[in-house]
Amino acid sequence: MILQAVLELVFGLIDGLLGLLPTAPPPDWFADGAGYFGQIWAMGTGLGGWVPWDVFGLVLASVGTCLAIAVVVRITRILISVFTGGGGSAA
Repeated sequence: MILQAVLELVFGLIDGLLGLLPTAPPPDWFADGAGYFGQIWAMGTGLGGWVPWDVFGLVLASVGTCLAIAVVVRITRILISVFTGGGGSAA
């Protein structure tokens, strides 16, 4: 109960201090982020003649899969080392 009262006091003070600051809407360029991202994406798809996007995606997926397998192997080695008395020295 004391902790709850202290937290309510702290958050009340922070809320009061933040209420003193002026507020403003975000700028227009920030509010239209999806439009800019769509424009960049459209420009990137136009590079299909020079950049093989299907191969690029395949390579990224392959690298991600290899990294995931490496993490699983490392965690497995650590756990086996701990359970066999190695003390987790495989890390």
